[in-house]
Amino acid sequence: MSFKGVVDDEEIYAKAVLIGIMFVVFKLLESTGGYEGFFKIFYLVSRDFFGGVPGIFLMHFAHDEQSHFYGNVPFLFSLLVLLGYVSNDFKRVLLWIALMSGTFIWWGYSNVVIVGASAVIFGLFVYIPLKVVFNLELYIALKTSQYIEVKRSLLRKKVSIMIITFVLFVVYQDVIHNGMPGNELDLSVLADAFKGLFYGLPTPDSQQTASGKIIGKWAHAYGALAGLIVFFCESVCGVIRLRKSQE
Repeated sequence: MSFKGVVDDEEIYAKAVLIGIMFVVFKLLESTGGYEGFFKIFYLVSRDFFGGVPGIFLMHFAHDEQSHFYGNVPFLFSLLVLLGYVSNDFKRVLLWIALMSGTFIWWGYSNVVIVGASAVIFGLFVYIPLKVVFNLELYIALKTSQYIEVKRSLLRKKVSIMIITFVLFVVYQDVIHNGMPGNELDLSVLADAFKGLFYGLPTPDSQQTASGKIIGKWAHAYGALAGLIVFFCESVCGVIRLRKSQE
């Protein structure tokens, strides 16, 4: 997937449709009381092989509170637009980050029911800067291009995307801090989440589960880890394809 530098109208439309679908799901969950009946399918139930597996993917596109929905969706849409500048196939990147982070959450937690797009958001916060900075195809384009203006244009876009992503991250962390203190992402949380894949995370008490405190930060860490892995795998495949093309 190469550094595109442009986003077409069809991609913007597809992302807007996705946000529209998320809004419909949110209103349905809000009107039915959330975790009830058929709509349980949108919730991830950790380590539940029957009731929880669909939520590995669907949880990212469901919210059952206004503050949760409106706190996530503007950032998700903004990051999806930025993703369109650095990837030729934003759907595939989004799919893999959603599935991988959902799987990590499903396995790492115990006795937790959870929904929300924040894991995908943190996955994109990791993936996009890595894609901008460590992009082999973009590096080759900059190295081989003989046109100074082309190089300057690509570099300006790289810097702009990095700045916008950083600003979004800072603002989003502030939103999380104000809405659910203790859910900010830092290195200690990442370390705990990684260990949780092997030993399991502590089971939250009922108050933590109800408030979203404590449990959310590990979901964010799993999203960030998923973004890192997707980028790494994509980069390895890109190097393999490049070597084959040069043979």
